[in-house]
Formats: sequence, structure tokens, C-alpha cells
Amino acid sequence: MENHIEANFRAIQKILDSCVAHDYKTKVDALFLKREYLTKAQIKDYLRQEIFRVTENIVAIQQKYRVVRDIVQDMDIPDFLWESGYFEDLTSDERKKYIAFRCSDFDMDAYLHNPSCYDERLPYFSIIVSLVVLSRYLYFLQEQERKYHIISVVIQEQSLSKEKDDSIDVSQTKIVGKNNPFKSTLKAREIKLLTECVNEANVFTTTVSTKILTDFFNCK
Repeated sequence: MENHIEANFRAIQKILDSCVAHDYKTKVDALFLKREYLTKAQIKDYLRQEIFRVTENIVAIQQKYRVVRDIVQDMDIPDFLWESGYFEDLTSDERKKYIAFRCSDFDMDAYLHNPSCYDERLPYFSIIVSLVVLSRYLYFLQEQERKYHIISVVIQEQSLSKEKDDSIDVSQTKIVGKNNPFKSTLKAREIKLLTECVNEANVFTTTVSTKILTDFFNCK
């Protein structure tokens, strides 16, 4: 009996993982589409607003459904439905529903049409999906915000360096291709990180390599 319960929970986990993957991809794809219509300043503001909004939604779910609260800490564990304490936190009737659920009955199209349609047979199913998706999406948003911050800092530092050089010798003309206006002292690791950020933020109209960015700062 124990093996059957575990096997069913692990099978349900695979279904849940598929739903999470779909919903997470939908959110990320939507963000990238929106980014095409926003300026860099607007993107930064939007990311900040999204971070606050998603955080509020996560907190609201945890406050309303205490049984899923610990999932945030365990969601990176494979088969967290079984490996975490979620099973023990369910009531007896709720456990029976999970044990009795036939995974072959699950219809992804039905779920996509109405994510909560299986919540009666699998208590909190759509809530868990939402919680995991929002938590991962929040991390993604925070990473995006961090990358935009890095880009802004680097550009600002380069600009300040140029202004300092100009103030030291106003008579010296800075011509890209002849004299380097950046005075870049970025290390290889920093160039690599900046390249990832630049490509992620679509600063240029095409993807750039670390060599291209290095040459750019060296005015080659």
C-alpha cells in the first residue's frame, strides 16, 4: 500500500511539473514580449512593479492556504509532493483523494481551460502550481532587475570616467577608433557578465560576444 501511495504521488508530481513548466514559460514569454514595447527606463519600473505584485500574491496564497506554506522551501526538491511534509499536512480525506486519483484521467487541455478544475479531486493542485510558478517567476524578475542594474552601473562608471578625462585635458579630442574614451579596465570575468546582461537586455540589435564587447570598450 505504501508503495502505491508513493508511486501515485510521484506520478501526480510529474503532472504538476508539466503544469508549472507551461505556466512559467507563459509568464516569461509574456515578459519578453512586453519588453519589446518598453524603453529601458520603463522596463526597470515594470520589473520593480512586477516584483512587488508577485510578492504580494505569494504572501496572499501562503496566508490563505497554510497547508502549502512549506512548499516554497521544498519546491526545488524533486518529487516535493512526496518528499516534503505536504502529505502529512493534508487531512485524511484529502490524502484519500490523492491516493485514489488516476493520473490517466488528467487532461492538460481541461487544466489549461480551467486550472482549478482538478482541485476537487486533487486538493490545492492549482494553488500549488500557482505558488511554485510565482516563486520561480519572482526569482527570474529579481535576476532581470539585477542585470539591468549592472548595465546601468557600468554605463554610469564609463560615463563618469570619460567626464573625468575630459576635465583633465579639455584640449584633447576623444575620437572613437583613435583614442579610447572609456578607459575600460574591466576584467575578463566582468566582461563576460556584462555581455550576458547586454544580450539579455537587448541593448544592441544583435547578439554580441565577449570579444565584440571587449573591442567596443577598446574602441577597435
